[in-house]
Amino acid sequence: PGVLDGLGFNANVTILDSEFTTQRNIDFSLPGTSDLIYNTSIYYETSRLSVRLNYQFRDDWMSTTENDAFAEYWAAQKRLDFNVKYDLPWQTLGADLSLYLNANNLNDAVDVRYVQTERTPNQVERYGRHYMAGIRANF
Repeated sequence: PGVLDGLGFNANVTILDSEFTTQRNIDFSLPGTSDLIYNTSIYYETSRLSVRLNYQFRDDWMSTTENDAFAEYWAAQKRLDFNVKYDLPWQTLGADLSLYLNANNLNDAVDVRYVQTERTPNQVERYGRHYMAGIRANF
């Protein structure tokens, strides 16, 4: 009610326990699966304004395994994104207009792939922060 009208929170969690056993009786997680993934958002929305802050977490996961000694993993990933959109109160050429700003990876997260342990990285990717702003027309 009042000032808090339009304020909200959203969260989801995925918990997995998936694994397989090799012929040498070594247990591995299924490739591409994390034990824990979650996403939380706090938002504020009115008839014209939408503001959202989103945090995503994905626990480390195995990407490939050629043999027991050289399984490759991606380290846990954390992302913080921010979005805002404002619907303008007029039309142009019959189109509804809105201004928007998307800011992704605000925490400047780095993706790291490693073999067996994070102390042995074999790939490090830094994409940096991404910003996009503009005007949308909906005809």
